[in-house]
Amino acid sequence: MRPAGLVALAAACTMSAARLGAQTVSARIGGVRASYADSLSGTAAAIGLRGAVERPSWRLLGDVTHARFTSGAGSSTQASTALTLARPAGALSLGLQGLGSASFLTGGVSAWSGSAQGFVALVRGPWLASLGASAGGLRTVAGVSHGLFGGAARLRRDVGPFAVEGAAAFTASGTTRYTDATVGASLTRGVWNVDASGGARLGGLEGGTLLGQADAELRLAPRLFLDAAVGRSPRDLTGFTSGTYVTLGFRVPLAGRPPMIASPARVEVRAEAPDRALVTLEVPHATQVAIVGEWNAWTPAPMTRLGGDRWQAWLPLGRGAYRFAVVVDGGHWIVPPGVPRLNDDFGGQVGVLVIGG
Repeated sequence: MRPAGLVALAAACTMSAARLGAQTVSARIGGVRASYADSLSGTAAAIGLRGAVERPSWRLLGDVTHARFTSGAGSSTQASTALTLARPAGALSLGLQGLGSASFLTGGVSAWSGSAQGFVALVRGPWLASLGASAGGLRTVAGVSHGLFGGAARLRRDVGPFAVEGAAAFTASGTTRYTDATVGASLTRGVWNVDASGGARLGGLEGGTLLGQADAELRLAPRLFLDAAVGRSPRDLTGFTSGTYVTLGFRVPLAGRPPMIASPARVEVRAEAPDRALVTLEVPHATQVAIVGEWNAWTPAPMTRLGGDRWQAWLPLGRGAYRFAVVVDGGHWIVPPGVPRLNDDFGGQVGVLVIGG
């Protein structure tokens, strides 16, 4: 498929996802400085679309970016998708994830990769730990195909608006073996969302290279974000990207939930029965409060006011960990402080509601 056709197809799929009830659909426009397949390098104007469809037990993400170099030397198109199936089992979540990506350069250079990963995640208070193993295949820019195998481990700790984590990912393809080890931190406060990480690659494929990236997003308006990122990474297995990149641009949510804001809300959770839980929130200065989560397809469910700033809702949930957020006055979505957080793949975060610890 030619890059222009790929962009059109991805745009159509993304907008169709919005009609099906996507959690978020957003467009991005800006610039990037990077190198691709040792053929193109320099500054390029870039436009992209990103969307998600979410249901209680699965989530589908899609992303496509088209960059045209300012020198007129050519263009690059990259697309990726991820389908995640998950099922809570007490404090554990068991899941399966399918990942796919394709990349194209002017002149017919292309590469792709795909894999399936099984994983288990444990949420205990502010801690999140996960383990996964994957298998798949790839095709390099030189037209060579290989199997693709890997394993990953991650540990995350939330401390108020901060989160710190460490991760290690092992990859094997053909005769190449390497491990990327990283540590990182993130901060969500007010109109800012900042992430940074660093580490090193151990083993083959440019082993010994330092890894690093930083991303900062500033909310300029309810549906306008300024995003800047810089990073350095070794060559990927397909040979398509390598080296240092810098991006600057705007992100505009087109459909789905409103952006997250900093929250003064406090949350209490109590399991009352095997399949029933009571959630109590303290939200100052609110006239309406609703709770949304993966168990109700992210549809706002009104909470009952107890008096003053306290709100309450009964949820049809057993012991386990569930992604959620709170909607205040029918507008902004918030994550109460003191609960574990997860990145939502769109520059924001969702909370983790732990029932029964």
